[in-house]
Amino acid sequence: MLETLRAGDRVRSGKQPDRGIGKVVYADAATAAVYFKDRTKTVPETRISEFRLPTEILELVLDPPPDTELDNLPPYSRINGKNEFKRKRTDLTIKSAQDLFFRTYPLGFNDPGYFDPIKGEREYKEAANRRYLEAMAAGLPALTERPQEIRAALWRIYDGLDHKAVFPLNILHPRYEAPRFFDALDDFAWAPRYLSTSLAFAADGSAATFKALTGVMEEMPGLERSLAGRWPYATWFPFIAEPKHHIAIRLTYIEEFASAATFDIAYNSELDFRMYDRVCQLADHLLKDLDVSGLNTGRRALDMIDAQSFMWVARKYSEPGFEKS
Repeated sequence: MLETLRAGDRVRSGKQPDRGIGKVVYADAATAAVYFKDRTKTVPETRISEFRLPTEILELVLDPPPDTELDNLPPYSRINGKNEFKRKRTDLTIKSAQDLFFRTYPLGFNDPGYFDPIKGEREYKEAANRRYLEAMAAGLPALTERPQEIRAALWRIYDGLDHKAVFPLNILHPRYEAPRFFDALDDFAWAPRYLSTSLAFAADGSAATFKALTGVMEEMPGLERSLAGRWPYATWFPFIAEPKHHIAIRLTYIEEFASAATFDIAYNSELDFRMYDRVCQLADHLLKDLDVSGLNTGRRALDMIDAQSFMWVARKYSEPGFEKS
């Protein structure tokens, strides 16, 4: 019989072992609240089961294996009898997001429409990656010695220039963010620093190279010196350069998906490597779920383009009043 439990303990139900290992998210002298992974319950709070203490139902699991979902649950609070995770309020669930994606692309990640270079979500990002690889082969890193050429080179990667053949990137807001970013590249002192630090972070994804990129983004010309609101500017290039490892971050839908997945991303409006690393973990976790959800019947190897596209499509088509043409 278990007399006491602590938040963070891993347990198994002796009566329902098929529920797998659960995590104690709250405990006091009389009660323990346990989170079990149950995909039939789309709202995270409904996956919580409460047990009176002491209990003969639960068994303590010693040395549990790592578990991406259980290891990254957000803080859980019990105030005035109300139990909830500390997360952004949203009606979006992972199941509803999957339904929205299926409605848009009936064959999921293998739907021809998903790969359409003009109206789809994947091909125009892959095309940008191909343009990046071409630029690298043509000597993109060497442009740090010729800063007057950096803007044009990055614009070719970002825009593609031939909109009849393939849609341009839209990771940066076309009216506000994209003009500000490319105007900043006209600063011949800043542009080489941006390019070199972005290339370094794209290559190794380390905390050290992210810190260097962060320092450059803080001094982006045309904006006040700050780290707030810099996520799209800082992450679009690594995402396009290495889409197997990097993801583009826009706080609105990233925070909403973290909430729907009950995943603590250590939210920070300012550039922060801890949050970036957690968002990448969230995307990996999401891809594993999507891989077995029926969205990937072709068993194609999914990457961050698929994760970002899934989040973007679900967020876009769930907005009130939006109707897909």
